[in-house]
Amino acid sequence: MEAQIADLRRQIRENHACSDIEDLRLSLEIVEEEHCQLTEALVRQFDSASSLCAFNGIRFDIPFMHIALNLAIETTTAWVLKTTDILECSRLLHNKTFKLDLLCEYNGLPMKSASGLAAIAMAKERRFDELRDYCADDVSILCNLYRKRHIKNPRTSQSIDLAEWSHDDLYDILCGIEYGDDMIESESEYKRDGSSSCHDPAE
Repeated sequence: MEAQIADLRRQIRENHACSDIEDLRLSLEIVEEEHCQLTEALVRQFDSASSLCAFNGIRFDIPFMHIALNLAIETTTAWVLKTTDILECSRLLHNKTFKLDLLCEYNGLPMKSASGLAAIAMAKERRFDELRDYCADDVSILCNLYRKRHIKNPRTSQSIDLAEWSHDDLYDILCGIEYGDDMIESESEYKRDGSSSCHDPAE
């Protein structure tokens, strides 16, 4: 949407004497309003979440949104403080970093559909459907890692229990989403006993 706004502004600058300038200005107003509404909705969702999960979100995604969406520093700081970031935790606790693909491959999970550089190219070339699918795939990969919970650092083979790095209620919420609210009490027990995944009550 930001690319669309930039394109409309360019057209207005380059065609200020054109007969359809008012149509371009109206289109720009509509798109800017939609962009504002979507940004406000995103901020509300992030603000209301008890915790956030990410891979390199603390050093890339949140700072990027802070600049791109012109967010208040108080807003993005609050997001950072409630974010569990696998890469950042490994950097601070294991003194090791790695790519998401390497982490997935080492732990037997599906890998990314494309690289970050490819995603930048998608945005520049306005291939927004592909970019949406790439981002959705990244989210799915992150969810797979947290569902697996017990993973290994691909640089050191150290065991990682993501529950130990996560907000206290993350795995309660995860089981509540996947199996219903009646699982929350048993999920709290699951987190304490160190089981590897939520269990289906039908089993």
